[in-house]
Amino acid sequence: MKIKILLAVIIVFNLVGCETDSLDEFGKPYNSLTNPNVFHILSSGIRDMNSDDFQYWIHHMARHNTDRDLYDDFKSAYPWEPSYLQNKNLLDVIQRTEGSDIPAEKKALALAHVVRSLMFIRLTDSYGDIPYSEAGVETEDGVLEFPKYDSQEAIYNDCFSNLTKAIELIGDEDIILLGEADYVYHQNLQNWKLLANTIRLRMALRVTNVDSNLANKWFEEVAKYPVINSLDESATYERFDVEGFRNPLWNPQPNVHRMSKLFVDYLMNNNDPRLEKLVKPNEDGDYVGMENGLDYVPNQNYFSDLGAELTRADRESPILLFDEVCFIKAEMYLRGLGVTKDAQKANEWYQKGIRANMEFYNVSEADIAHFITNEPEATLTGDEANKRRQIGSQKWVGGIYNGFELFADMRRSGYPVIADRVAGSDPIVSLGETDGKMPRRLKYPDNELQYNNENYLKAIAATNNNSFLYRVWWDVE
Repeated sequence: MKIKILLAVIIVFNLVGCETDSLDEFGKPYNSLTNPNVFHILSSGIRDMNSDDFQYWIHHMARHNTDRDLYDDFKSAYPWEPSYLQNKNLLDVIQRTEGSDIPAEKKALALAHVVRSLMFIRLTDSYGDIPYSEAGVETEDGVLEFPKYDSQEAIYNDCFSNLTKAIELIGDEDIILLGEADYVYHQNLQNWKLLANTIRLRMALRVTNVDSNLANKWFEEVAKYPVINSLDESATYERFDVEGFRNPLWNPQPNVHRMSKLFVDYLMNNNDPRLEKLVKPNEDGDYVGMENGLDYVPNQNYFSDLGAELTRADRESPILLFDEVCFIKAEMYLRGLGVTKDAQKANEWYQKGIRANMEFYNVSEADIAHFITNEPEATLTGDEANKRRQIGSQKWVGGIYNGFELFADMRRSGYPVIADRVAGSDPIVSLGETDGKMPRRLKYPDNELQYNNENYLKAIAATNNNSFLYRVWWDVE
């Protein structure tokens, strides 16, 4: 194949010391219909890895009179549509590189599995059962038109296997030829390997409540390889301050978002130094969060806007930060998940997570040390339920950019608690179609009715008529 010859030439250039800073030097254009360059295709998948948006149900932000914040009927085409478009590209990379002995193609295959697994775990966590094994698959007659909906359990098992393949394919290799297109790890393959294993760790924790045996099996597998172990190893998507590559929360126009009351109150009540970094004072100089679910707000400027550290044009978008790993380990030691219970180690990892996230948002060392030393919330105390609340709450604060991931973890852990909305409350909030209860999933988008009718009808029948309140596989009470 021409692509194999091309990639072999690239490898030779790399071995003799030639370096490239641009994908343009790789030869084949992205839209070549015969032998497109797999690195071009892969780079587009990497660009879609960051999980922005979706801040309302997790109560980081609020926006009045918007259907999602009102729990009103809507069917979200995001992240559904862009994910399935990207899936076709990633399957193309996998098809072109599967079984190849060329080192560069093995690396591309490994990263395709990492990116695709992360994407589909996010998708199935959001919707439940979804098209997976047949989605985007080509046959002699073309792409399968009506892909079946796979169970979430089956998707999890396959993604875990594919992430394992990625780890094994990377081995001890150190570089992937993506040039400047790798906005996550800048061609460092060993960091991609850390990310792959850390995604497996996240998945193992996710299933603890529904299948403890499966979770323990996966914890054992994860322990065979290292995970992200420092802030520098965190996976972030760097949107540089140039046209088209800016922080998605940056906006030169007046912002339509406001910070959620639940979020602002938690930071204020615990004297958290991230308050002034993540929240902007209102027009009176006060920190005031907006209640989620408001249909009408007479003076939006009364409520706090997004803080400077959230809206910097060059702020990188988190994919998986070190503080999340710390909080996962804190919960593991607290509950004895894959490790021996150890209250002291649980607290050590809890405080490491707080420190790591504060450092990520440029809190000063003096403020970090003061918080950890003096604030009760900075030390795990009380019974196990309260300690789990503390871990879940700090993970929630730390993951402010990572909306879809937090939506999943909040449903799994139960923290922070999102109270049911009550009729006649002051201020008046929308109860929506859930009667005030926080939704448990996204609804399948309407276009599935047109493009995948039979399988879609089966899926909505299995989800109580596509209900917001239907619980996905691992979301057990």
